[in-house]
Amino acid sequence: MKKHKSAVLVPSLTYVDLGGLHRGGQHAMETIAGWNRDSPTATLGVNGFDLNPNRVHDAAGYAASSNLSLVPRHGRVQDFVAAEGANAAGRPIILAVDDARSGAEVCAMCASFGRSMLLYLIIRLPNKQLVGLTAVLRKDDVEEKVALAAFLLALSDCTVRKGHRAVLGDDGLPEHVFREPHYRQLFRAHLTDNLPRLLWDLEPEAAPIEVTFDGDTRIPFLIEDSRAGWRDATTLARDVLARPSVSIAPGKDLCIGEVGPDGIRLHTARYRVLDRALSVNATAVVDAAAFEEALRRAERQTISRTYPVYTTD
Repeated sequence: MKKHKSAVLVPSLTYVDLGGLHRGGQHAMETIAGWNRDSPTATLGVNGFDLNPNRVHDAAGYAASSNLSLVPRHGRVQDFVAAEGANAAGRPIILAVDDARSGAEVCAMCASFGRSMLLYLIIRLPNKQLVGLTAVLRKDDVEEKVALAAFLLALSDCTVRKGHRAVLGDDGLPEHVFREPHYRQLFRAHLTDNLPRLLWDLEPEAAPIEVTFDGDTRIPFLIEDSRAGWRDATTLARDVLARPSVSIAPGKDLCIGEVGPDGIRLHTARYRVLDRALSVNATAVVDAAAFEEALRRAERQTISRTYPVYTTD
């Protein structure tokens, strides 16, 4: 009787794009390298983009030491996305940049080119609360990408250009630095769970856009366009329930990002079990009108929440 040799599976190499090779990008590469070690059938390579040549150099060094296939590119991620256009529609992109405007531009292009994407951003609110923003958007999630682009664009108009140093670096609050590992671990778990599903064109594990206020629990994030005028809590709750962009489970929390005529308001909300009503409470306000004034008064403490935000990857 003839014996058949057992087939040996050779992992295939598939590339994903990574915008940003600083702190967030490094964590993303570590996550992908770990995923490669655990996967017997597929290996992921990375096209990495960053405007800082030192970060490109450091990323290449890490990739070589961790057996990760990296194609480093020096330049703005949005320029590469624009140049490749719809030709890269089959390749997911991970955004880990601290510039909200760059994120907005890439989101808008992903909507136009039909690209799937993941995004990770840490925001320090005017009230000094730390928020982690995550997104996993499939090729056909066009409305969500457009809404996220509008949110990030409004956010960028209210952002102090200090980046990581003001959020988790030398100028960051000790409690935020202490909590950073929780946010990083949450981002890693989100990437591990959802990147393979984008590659295989499956429904993601997470809601399209989510936020975390503690680094441990993610809640759905719904973006509402109020650029024609701010809405009161009752009107906002009614509008959200009339056409929710995600399924809302009774008894669960969610966050509403209201993009207004001159800034952003974040509202936490709970979909109550007993009466199926949405209870909304404002948690923070990002006010573009007060941005320059707040910078001029940076050394003066105030009870106003119209302070600028800080973002980091």
